Amino acid sequence: MPNTTPVAVANSMTCILRDLTSPIRVQRFVVVGKYSRNRPFVRHAAILNAETEFNGECKVALSHVGPPIENQYTGDCHIVGQIGLSNEEIEAVADWLASIETQYTPTKILRFQQYVVAPHMVWVKSEEGRPLRQRFSCVGYVIEAYAAANVSLIDSESLPDAEMKDVETAYPDLYGLLDNPKLAKRLGFKGLDDLGLVGTGPWKVALPGYLFHSTNRFEQAQPRPNPFAPSSLEQSCFPVREPIPSPK
Repeated sequence: MPNTTPVAVANSMTCILRDLTSPIRVQRFVVVGKYSRNRPFVRHAAILNAETEFNGECKVALSHVGPPIENQYTGDCHIVGQIGLSNEEIEAVADWLASIETQYTPTKILRFQQYVVAPHMVWVKSEEGRPLRQRFSCVGYVIEAYAAANVSLIDSESLPDAEMKDVETAYPDLYGLLDNPKLAKRLGFKGLDDLGLVGTGPWKVALPGYLFHSTNRFEQAQPRPNPFAPSSLEQSCFPVREPIPSPK
């Protein structure tokens, strides 16, 4: 017999997929995330490639910065943040994703030369100062994709200070590369300074969990809320749990 279970259409909210009691359908280009093993710390954020029906946690087609930047990556999805994009906004995000892909098509750029931590996006320029391509964090990729549709998710000027221990918690793989110079060279990892983590901190770092606190404030009604200004590092978790857990 055909499945007649009603499917709710999620318009604007943040949804933890393992907590679903019935299926939901979400639109293309919603914000999706992956938890660390120590939930509810959100370890990664990305953009969903297609309208999808969710019954729980699963693997889906994503656009993201791993690194590298990938437009057809299949990855784990644990949490979804949707704001109710209009058709025009969806088209604007699609155009932006295509434009970023063209920045990297002509040449082979090593994966960590596509990546940055702080700020969430930087331009790589020629010797003459001409913009060549952009580097992103995973969060920055989402922020800039939505900004192309005139949707501002996070107030990048109002981020909490992240100390060295906080960055080690959020980016454990980076610190592993410091002890593996051969792998670091192969991946284009030139050290923490090259990723914007200059000195001993603190730094202003946009963390994945902040995105889902942002999307959780959106409703169908207009006007949309102001960009989310995180008030503490604990909001790198969704929902908040104190203190910030260490991912594994």
